[in-house]
Amino acid sequence: MSCVVVHVVGRDEAELRFPFLLISTSTKQQGEGKDMDEHKFEYAVVGGSSLLESSFCKSLTLRVVETELGNVNLYFGPDFIFCQRHHADPAREYTQPHNINYRAIALALKKEGVSKVISFGSVGSLRKDIRPGTVVIPDDYFNLWNIISLYDDARAHLVAEINAELRQEIINVLKEHKEKLPPFELREGGTYVQTRGPRFETKAEIKVLAGFGELVAMTGAHEVTIYTEGGLKVAMVNMVDNMGNGLGDTTLSFAEFKEGVRKNEATVEAILGVLLTHFLKRK
Repeated sequence: MSCVVVHVVGRDEAELRFPFLLISTSTKQQGEGKDMDEHKFEYAVVGGSSLLESSFCKSLTLRVVETELGNVNLYFGPDFIFCQRHHADPAREYTQPHNINYRAIALALKKEGVSKVISFGSVGSLRKDIRPGTVVIPDDYFNLWNIISLYDDARAHLVAEINAELRQEIINVLKEHKEKLPPFELREGGTYVQTRGPRFETKAEIKVLAGFGELVAMTGAHEVTIYTEGGLKVAMVNMVDNMGNGLGDTTLSFAEFKEGVRKNEATVEAILGVLLTHFLKRK
């Protein structure tokens, strides 16, 4: 399965749809050919279902990065790296959330010089007042199960957290450029509750999980933990694509989830463009 599974576009068309990918000739030369091995990338974007069916990564260059914990597919832009977490393993067509090699992804990003990660993710809502189409920038996460670590020694005894400075800067940028973006409700703060997956939660589980946070999904807590252990600063941008099972008008279905992702795809892409333009200091 390729990164683009719905609408495949060529590089020229992709640059028209995503103008933040347009760069100067000198920058292109810096990232092409043998020079790319020496070029370090400060920022990385990690995406999942919110960008899974996007044509965004079609315009990027795929490279397989070797690490001691496994090989990783990374997509290289002119001055940033994109990782599609479900397609990061070159040996798999698709990787379920609980099987993602988070450790190898962290090592691959560090190997390329990344120090800051913006993690995009599709989430379900645990609150009836947080509706699909809402963008949430969490300030904490909850995950008491299957906790993982990058290390097997004392270095694992740390307090992992969403980077407050990066998180606040993301909020400020989205507020500042609101007129450039499709209309959406921005929610500042909230707790991301991670489940193991791959199945969606039952109605009874959603009732319990609602006591711990506002959002539910399957990958974000692991990423913040592992990236923090690796010395990376990380913040999350979450798009609410569905209500938690039992909170909507009908029982949640996979088809409903996929339709939510489709409806919100353009908004997620626009947010990504605004954030990259800001953080990469583009004019």
